[in-house]
Amino acid sequence: MQSDGAEYAGSALDTVWWHARGPAPAAHPTLDGRIETDVAVVGAGIAGLSTALHLAEAGVSVAIAEAGIHGCGASGRNTGFVVPALNASLGPAQIVEALGPEQGRGLTDLVVDSGRTLFDIIRRHAIDCDGAQSGFIQAAPFRRQWDGLRRRADEWSHAGADIALFDAPSTQARTGADGYVGAIEFRTGGTIDPLGFTRGLARAAVAAGAKLFERSPVVATHHHGDRWRVMTARGEILASKLVIATNGIWGPARRAVLPVAVHQIATAPLSPAARGLILPGGGCVTDMRRDSAAFRLSSDARLLGGGIAALPWGADARLPPFFKRRFERLLPGRGIPDAEHVWTGRIAVTPGFVPRLYEPAPGCFAPIWCNGRGNALASALGAELARALAKDDFTAFPLPREKPAEIPFHALAALGPRFWLPWARLRDAYDARRN
Repeated sequence: MQSDGAEYAGSALDTVWWHARGPAPAAHPTLDGRIETDVAVVGAGIAGLSTALHLAEAGVSVAIAEAGIHGCGASGRNTGFVVPALNASLGPAQIVEALGPEQGRGLTDLVVDSGRTLFDIIRRHAIDCDGAQSGFIQAAPFRRQWDGLRRRADEWSHAGADIALFDAPSTQARTGADGYVGAIEFRTGGTIDPLGFTRGLARAAVAAGAKLFERSPVVATHHHGDRWRVMTARGEILASKLVIATNGIWGPARRAVLPVAVHQIATAPLSPAARGLILPGGGCVTDMRRDSAAFRLSSDARLLGGGIAALPWGADARLPPFFKRRFERLLPGRGIPDAEHVWTGRIAVTPGFVPRLYEPAPGCFAPIWCNGRGNALASALGAELARALAKDDFTAFPLPREKPAEIPFHALAALGPRFWLPWARLRDAYDARRN
């Protein structure tokens, strides 16, 4: 099976703000020849590297094959939000309903602690990634959402999350944005440089004994007896267990998830006056529109955010003015600069927005944990997957192991977000008029 992950991994990275802001680290070797290990990991993003790091720390030998360089995928392209929550439609009750009482409570506890887990990793390994545990804010633009927002705050608070609930004036003061009726803040969330965090995970994993091979796209995998054979163009890894952590870009779970292209911008730096008015306490914001608006500031006061496009053709040229106008509506009078960096990444959306642990064959695991919440969830679930693999015991793992089920009419379904977006914007405009 030939990978298309190599094509994605090899796409231009110089437009991505995180990659453009500093020199690349020293390259890791290409896999050449045969090696044997306990666990083979395909993909050197946050999910694969967190799993590898925690395996190596547990004394399990692990080798990682990456098609490009570590952090070339979603882990080095996202906006660096640390979100200790799932999609807005999934509170603790919905998680229990989806997974059952035991695993539902287990996943809820893990989600609640996921921000702490990520920042603990940063502190423990002294990772330089502009990490700031300054909160993740979910803001409601429409009056009809206020009661639901209060219920969501109560549910997560009762589940153990550190939550603050803001009314409209407090939301404006906390975010600097106009027009929100209220917000909740998950205080253990925050922001990171996601590429810096990924690179720090790689350094820590290698220091713990993991072997990382770059520019080594996997072309095929085979299962022989109790061993997995992971083949690249110039080498192969023999392992007892296999983890395919490619966010659905390559592997047996590709057609069990929907790939969604997300376009991002980083503006020129804001003026000092504007910097003091936008998110004065730090953190990041995602609102509850159907076509959600999201924003944060970088460490040098650039405004970062983005979204999806209805039409992919020319999106990187067409969307920066659109995103700037959106920022100007949310943050009036702040003198929003033009975009200096524009780039595209890809998230994987699972059925029901629930994280999934696919097991397409015995001893082969394909975790899909993103749904736009990958930084915190991939860090925490990677650690949990490593514990389960090290002990060969999944009884305490907070997700069921399941076969990847192909989404019907996958090619057509993958276009769904683009078809859905114009309707979503019309509904948002209708709700805004009713406001």
